[in-house]
Amino acid sequence: MRPGQAPTASRNTVRRTRRTMADLEQELKPYGFIRIPRSRLVRRGAIEVAKTRHSGDFDITLRSGEVIRRSRRLRKNLMRQAQRE
Repeated sequence: MRPGQAPTASRNTVRRTRRTMADLEQELKPYGFIRIPRSRLVRRGAIEVAKTRHSGDFDITLRSGEVIRRSRRLRKNLMRQAQRE
């Protein structure tokens, strides 16, 4: 991606790269992406709702209908990151 060029992707696109997630996270942050620990970057606008389960784990439902399940220990970090943006 060239400097100043916005990333483009179609819905549910998986891209393989040899870069670190930290590098990608920093590059995509200006475009509204947040890291859903550990291995995913998601555009905030694609998140429909995040719900806590009885166990303390949580589910993130995307506008596409995909549900991403994450553990309770990662929830606090995700919510803090989402509010900061």
